[in-house]
Amino acid sequence: MMEGAYYFEVEVLDPAKPLPYENVEAHVRIGVATRKADLEMPIGADKFGYSYRDAGSAFFNGKGKSYGVNYKPGDVVGVFINLMPLKPPNLLERKRKGAGDASQVISNGSFIEFYVNGKSQGIAFNDIYEGEYYAGVALYMHGRVRFNFGPDFAKKPAGCKPYKPYKDVVLQKLYKAKYSHP
Repeated sequence: MMEGAYYFEVEVLDPAKPLPYENVEAHVRIGVATRKADLEMPIGADKFGYSYRDAGSAFFNGKGKSYGVNYKPGDVVGVFINLMPLKPPNLLERKRKGAGDASQVISNGSFIEFYVNGKSQGIAFNDIYEGEYYAGVALYMHGRVRFNFGPDFAKKPAGCKPYKPYKDVVLQKLYKAKYSHP
């Protein structure tokens, strides 16, 4: 996802049993990140990813803020990302270097909004960095989820502007990988 409006949803499942430690709860962070995100850290722990945690907080660059309701197993969390068109100099630079990495240029007007069971939790992040974003989660202590990239969503977002299902991005990438020639 580099520009445009996209939506996907994640069903939060019961944690795998048994949990590895007593008195420790499973946790989930759901969001989007670029290829530069640190995969050894939870999504939103660096400046290359944005997330919504099950305990009612949103994370970016390692900083959390109170956001939305707590969600739990059985809930469906929707992710809506609206990315403004790339600025022309960045588009040219991306083609030279290869698409995918966040340019660390603010995309004015872009935003990320999360939904729980189809109900908006409000805009979590405004004016996010330009970049190619991918759906992602971070799971702690046997947390489990199921992705739904559409187009048939379990909990359609109420009052959301028109969007493309994230499935379109996945299929486009698979097609390019299969049919592109070096």
